[in-house]
Amino acid sequence: MKRLWSALFYSLDGLAAAFRHEEAFRIEVLLSLILVPLALHMHVSAVAKALMIGSIALVLVAELVNRSEEHTSELQSRLHLVCRLLLEK
Repeated sequence: MKRLWSALFYSLDGLAAAFRHEEAFRIEVLLSLILVPLALHMHVSAVAKALMIGSIALVLVAELVNRSEEHTSELQSRLHLVCRLLLEK
């Protein structure tokens, strides 16, 4: 049980760091704070609401995966000019 709590707090620390340091993630979180209540308030089926909220969550996950891949690529090839130029575009 202790490992589960530790994993939870490590994950929350990672989300907080992403929110502090990644502007795109910050924007997407703030938009999700608007869009999730809007989706819940709409007069559509429960499945439609779940799909809307799920797609919002998927955008957040995709942003985190994308940024972690960019950071990993930067760490592995800091001196490789082509990779750095591609990441800047």
